[in-house]
Amino acid sequence: MVVYTYVWEDGMTENRSYGPLESHDDEARRLELAAGTTYGLIIGLLLALFCWGIDGWLLASAGAELAWVKLIVGVPLALVIGGLAGRLAAHFSSMAVSIVVWIAALALVGAVAGRLPFQGGTAAVWLTQPSLRGLDVFPYGHSSTVRTTLVMLLEGVLGVVVGIVQTFALGWAWDRATPSGRLSVRSVLVILLISIPLAVCGGWIVEGMVHQPLRIPQKQVGDLITLTVRGDIREMDARGLDLDAIKPFRDRLSDQFVTHLAQYDMQSFYGAYVDVLFDNDFALRCATVGQTVVFCEDFAVKLASWTDDLILAGLDGRLRWEEERWPTLSVEDTVVAWLDAHRDDLGGTYEVSRTGQGGGWIFSSARFDNGFEMTCRFRGQSPIHVDLCQAGRADSS
Repeated sequence: MVVYTYVWEDGMTENRSYGPLESHDDEARRLELAAGTTYGLIIGLLLALFCWGIDGWLLASAGAELAWVKLIVGVPLALVIGGLAGRLAAHFSSMAVSIVVWIAALALVGAVAGRLPFQGGTAAVWLTQPSLRGLDVFPYGHSSTVRTTLVMLLEGVLGVVVGIVQTFALGWAWDRATPSGRLSVRSVLVILLISIPLAVCGGWIVEGMVHQPLRIPQKQVGDLITLTVRGDIREMDARGLDLDAIKPFRDRLSDQFVTHLAQYDMQSFYGAYVDVLFDNDFALRCATVGQTVVFCEDFAVKLASWTDDLILAGLDGRLRWEEERWPTLSVEDTVVAWLDAHRDDLGGTYEVSRTGQGGGWIFSSARFDNGFEMTCRFRGQSPIHVDLCQAGRADSS
């Protein structure tokens, strides 16, 4: 049996004895692994909160669809990556290994953060709207690739600091451990405090490179509507929001709405279209350039008008959208053929309604008094593209 005498910070001493299968080194090793894992989990959790929590809160304030998806998916991923990285770095007890491990871990978090708004958002729409499964709801384009690469590089640089700090954090945690050789509240608190600035830096990288450019269109449109409903002109002026873009529809607005990022410039994220669906069935489509809401239009009326054109094309074969000088509608040949094949079903009066939307993919249905129901799928802007019409509602497919 081996006996060790410990002298604690307050001057108190303690004798500990170890049997033949247990040693002082074993206890230190367990504590080191526990501290490393705790460090990694805290880094992962805080990084997720700063990466996706703030963005989710700001999107939710703008009524954005699926505002919290990135946080819900990102938290468990960041915890797994951080926890494994912290434990692996602690296992080797080497600063050099710790640095390499954390470079790889944070670069991976950067890759997840860069892709989550697109692939993650698309997957979330697939789950909530089965009729859109298999479609690229939020395309991942050139600008997204460049931004993700930069985020991975910057997060990797941060990983150097995180790896160095871990080696010191383990020592600080050991100094504040309990007499029984376990992490104390003080140990966890010191790890938490040193992790906060590191997580803030990691979140700031993702916020500036990925989230803010994508969020600005929905945030600006949502804030413009909210302030217009409240009649807060002074705040609009302070925020640089132009009432003229939405003034014609002022009396039809409601403070309950959902915003959809319908289309965005995949090269720069500088321009976008945002659809706004209100609880009173009114709908707007607003165009943004930079941080400016340029104009809004009554999108419910336009969508109903385009649905009317499709029905009339089925009845008389006349493709009215091709007669326009600047066509606002583009219809695939398969849709024209489907309309012609269902000519006998399209007679009589009907009622048009929007029956679903995910991102820029919109379903408009026409229900006829003979019981037949037609649903067509629209997407894009100038011209709006129609790639599908089918019998019944979209989610019945």
